[in-house]
Amino acid sequence: MSEGRPDPAEARVGYLTGDRDAEVPAADRRVLDGLRSVLSLERTWQDPPPGLRERLLATATGERRSARDALPSAASPGVPPRVPPARVVPTRSDARHRRRWTASGRRTRWLSAVGAAAAAVVAAVLVLGPSGEEGDRYALAGVGTAAGASATAVVRHDPAGVAISLRVEGLSPAPAGHYYAAWLVGEAGAVPVGSFHWRERQDRIGLWSGAPVEGYPELRVTLQREGDPVAPSGRVVLRGRVDG
Repeated sequence: MSEGRPDPAEARVGYLTGDRDAEVPAADRRVLDGLRSVLSLERTWQDPPPGLRERLLATATGERRSARDALPSAASPGVPPRVPPARVVPTRSDARHRRRWTASGRRTRWLSAVGAAAAAVVAAVLVLGPSGEEGDRYALAGVGTAAGASATAVVRHDPAGVAISLRVEGLSPAPAGHYYAAWLVGEAGAVPVGSFHWRERQDRIGLWSGAPVEGYPELRVTLQREGDPVAPSGRVVLRGRVDG
């Protein structure tokens, strides 16, 4: 992490604990908002529903009985007779152990489960990265003077359009007075989906398209001169299909 740039993990923790101004991507905000809403519900911290343990035990017992009944009968040739399961006689020690399942014990176990689930969600956000990385992955290859470069595009279809997360490797920074532009290209032409200069490296570049990739199946990155018309320059540095 370069000096002066906020740590993404610290930003996510800050946002989750109430810092609404933390620099967190929109995709991460949706995950953290959902987690916060679950933790804020009163029922999240309530005791488990009455009879939950008994219902779970009854379900498990029924499934075990069904599986046992599905086994071949003793009359089948070559199959040894079934031995009935031994009957378990409860002892005083067993009864004392069951009585330990008190309201306090149920509450402790319930809160532990909720806490573990919340910790798993937070760990997924902090370790695995933003939810914007979910989607279909496609490879882009370097072209021309950037033949040694490559990129991975993660395409996610949202209700408002297509979110594209671009991870670039081996691409030189755009020269002074220039920038890189990304386009979805199809028979109808090119749709601009974002621009960047790559002079300060970052984990991913967020792009967005209001046009479907089905009609514009190729993603291209071109080198553009500042001040030129906003159209693909023809100096392609990365390209690849993103339509599956």
